[in-house]
Amino acid sequence: MKTKLKLMMMIIFLSGLVQSQTLQHPWNVVDGGGGISSGAAFTLSTSVGQAAVQKMTYLDTGAVIEGGYIPGTRNLSGAWTTAKISLDISWNLLSVPLITPDMRNTTLYSSAISSAFKYEPGGYVEEDTLEMGYGYWLKFPSSQSFDVSGTQSENDTVPVYVGWNMIGALSYPILASSVTPISPVTIQSSFFGFLGGYGYYDEDTLKPGNGYWIKVDHAGYLVLKSSSFISRSYTVSSPDVPLNQSREAIGKLVGIENISYVSVKDRNDQERKLYYASSEAKQNINRFELPPIPPDEILDVRYSTQRYAEFTDITNCTRRELPIRIHGGEFPLVLSWDESYNPNQTAILEIKYIGERPKEIPLLGCGSITINEENFGSAKLILLPKNAEALPHEFALHQNYPNPFNPTTKIRYDLPRDARVSLKVYNVLGQVVANLVDEVQQAGYKSLEWDTRNTTSGDLSSGIYFYRLEVDDYTSINKLTLLK
Repeated sequence: MKTKLKLMMMIIFLSGLVQSQTLQHPWNVVDGGGGISSGAAFTLSTSVGQAAVQKMTYLDTGAVIEGGYIPGTRNLSGAWTTAKISLDISWNLLSVPLITPDMRNTTLYSSAISSAFKYEPGGYVEEDTLEMGYGYWLKFPSSQSFDVSGTQSENDTVPVYVGWNMIGALSYPILASSVTPISPVTIQSSFFGFLGGYGYYDEDTLKPGNGYWIKVDHAGYLVLKSSSFISRSYTVSSPDVPLNQSREAIGKLVGIENISYVSVKDRNDQERKLYYASSEAKQNINRFELPPIPPDEILDVRYSTQRYAEFTDITNCTRRELPIRIHGGEFPLVLSWDESYNPNQTAILEIKYIGERPKEIPLLGCGSITINEENFGSAKLILLPKNAEALPHEFALHQNYPNPFNPTTKIRYDLPRDARVSLKVYNVLGQVVANLVDEVQQAGYKSLEWDTRNTTSGDLSSGIYFYRLEVDDYTSINKLTLLK
């Protein structure tokens, strides 16, 4: 036993020299010459050269690094070092990059203003003592950076449940493609990281200190192993804009160039985007499924299908409705769209206000609408092929955009049937200053641009005006403001 221990110490020492680290607390494997794990799933024959069940302790102090018997291949060249942690204001999805003498949340992240939350089947649970290999939600009052000192870990085996799991990177970057499931486990999703201003995003490299979501089909284990040929940086760093979740990147994933989106932004400038397009072929859209909803204060926007991208078969001429789930965030919300890329499809945004009939807004070109909290009920995206009949359910006159304006603004109105239409603009004295429409029009969603420089009254001055729509027995009046 002494000979084995000396040999192990020599291996540890040489490995530390290669990594240019000071070995203050090298690891030691304790197995008692063999045995069975506490779960009776793994048998240890010897402590040399085995993917074993190991109990990790410090050689000099005898303190247990991780209690119990943990399955997996361990790297015995762990060295004491320092990692820099960078955190955003509010909620962060993070992991512990080093094994420290005190793994309590209040010690590792003393500036946090929340408990640490781990995910288990059924929801989030509070954790007092953190572990490497797991992901946690923590909230911070400001953006900040600080150093953490501890023992590095390059390889580990992490237990996972059926469905979604929050895991963490180790002490070095790990390629997502290098994460290995142990049979019968199969990975069913992308790896999702999190950025406060952007939300969930696909990640191809797991970075130290960050947490990630992953979905699997069986309970079991994932093997994490650092990738030696990529930069070994301890500093936590995430992209400002996740490039692999842009409109162009999503188009490449599914082989579609014409992809449109609806954006939702709250008063704190948290922004989330939902993508949609028409396609002649079936798409593998499971890759666009989002992880479980984050803590309450974080804006989360997704379709009711739990995905952030949906595609409609243009050969199917039926109407498709996609309820939009908006969770967290602060009102008012600004919903904007860019419908410049999809020539084969008609998109309609339906907004439901409490106590009112739904309002349908055709998504033409670029535009936006502001939603206040008081009577907001729900939102829905309706997709139809161009050759399908898309008519509004009722007459409606919408608020002009922009407002205030100078010198032009757009006015939209809805006609559920063919009718004679009168649309005029009045000043505060009740005088007609512009006769915009006076004719029979076909049913549909209508839009026109009013240029205040081209009126019978000449160039108008700044002030408040009113525009009035009259169709059969329907009349509606809205106010607009001209500012010069």
